[in-house]
Amino acid sequence: MRIKNTLGLLVSLALSVGFSQTTLAQDFQNMNKERLSFYAEGGNAEAQVYLGHKYYLIQDYSEAFKWFKKAAEQRDMYAQYNLGVMYYRGEGVKQNYKQAFVWVKKAAEQGYKQAQFMIGHMYSTGEGIKKNYEQAFMWLKKAAEQGHKDAQSDIGTMYYAGEGIKQNYEQAFIWLKKAAEHGDTWAQYGLAGMYYYGQGVTKDLTKAREYWTLSCNQGHKNACENLKQLSSQ
Repeated sequence: MRIKNTLGLLVSLALSVGFSQTTLAQDFQNMNKERLSFYAEGGNAEAQVYLGHKYYLIQDYSEAFKWFKKAAEQRDMYAQYNLGVMYYRGEGVKQNYKQAFVWVKKAAEQGYKQAQFMIGHMYSTGEGIKKNYEQAFMWLKKAAEQGHKDAQSDIGTMYYAGEGIKQNYEQAFIWLKKAAEHGDTWAQYGLAGMYYYGQGVTKDLTKAREYWTLSCNQGHKNACENLKQLSSQ
């Protein structure tokens, strides 16, 4: 199964409940570390996330980990995700896939789509948890339904291959098309193939050429090769 490795550390700038866009919460992103520390040490979870982010950007991973953990323990889902990523990468702490899974799953259960995508990835690879394609599909679908293009591409792939779900070319086509329209080169490549062979959709060589061209333009070598072969027919 083709799961992308796009587990970059993300710190959302969404405001916490109880703050308006004209109050202190909006100002955290512009505060220096010293000012942020005042609020973070006072227990403000959002300030702790922003402070952790500032330390992460200067590669002080131990301090970043410390502040993300404080916020994560207050159920801040972005901190939970970031803490999990640091456990996954071994940044500021010894690498531990099991702990990565525990913390990222907490964020996923709160609806954070990037965390849902990562949990799906971990179930598919067996990192930190026993490999389970059915669970991988479930979590990836949650992220896909929130517009996560990599998850949409992976859900399409799983429907196509019948991994974690009964094979269904029509559903594969639907999800690959969503991802392709968001610019996913793998989805564009796969969608072109479905148009070419008439899988889940009426055969259409013009559409196959269109999507292989889009994929080729993004550097997908197999798409470029298929375009050459199509042109020679």
